[in-house]
Amino acid sequence: MLLDNILPVYDFTEVHSIRIRACAEAVFKALKEVTPAEISVVMRVLFSLRSFPEKFAGRQGLDLTNQEPLLSQMMKRGFIMLAEQPPEEFVFGMIVPGSIGRVWRKSSALLQAPSSREEFLAYKYPDCLLVVANFLVTDAEQAGFVTVRTESRTKALSEQARKNFTPYWRIIRPFSGLIRRVWLSAIKRRAEMQCKP
Repeated sequence: MLLDNILPVYDFTEVHSIRIRACAEAVFKALKEVTPAEISVVMRVLFSLRSFPEKFAGRQGLDLTNQEPLLSQMMKRGFIMLAEQPPEEFVFGMIVPGSIGRVWRKSSALLQAPSSREEFLAYKYPDCLLVVANFLVTDAEQAGFVTVRTESRTKALSEQARKNFTPYWRIIRPFSGLIRRVWLSAIKRRAEMQCKP
């Protein structure tokens, strides 16, 4: 798994999966093309709440009325593609300050995205956290189906950053999980629609 090569050791994780009746190529294409219009109202509200630290610091969050694919928008707002192996897996990530757990601080906004995978992996500033996520497409046991698994991992670059982030993680984890499940459902709908005979 490419994710293990990028961030094998981490402090926080979240994993979700879904089974989809479609080929891997169609699913991989769908997960990159899902737009905000295809996600539920609940997810739009959760994304808005999740981007509060960015908005608080005067930075633009995701535009959920935009028909540009969700992943494309994320890549323009702090995330960077770290590894890709179509049609099986891609990994993306971002760097956030440890103070993101203190949303009332202006410094809790997302940092400038690194310009390359090498820059991301070499980042060592102790007040920060590395946040990495993937989508992994594998064959399911039943013929004609695949499983899509998404995992996020967060690694604090210092003990203080980990302590600052822990309360924030406890609050957002249930909502983060819901976002992932709804996002996977949107990928499933799109992929199965594209593969209809």
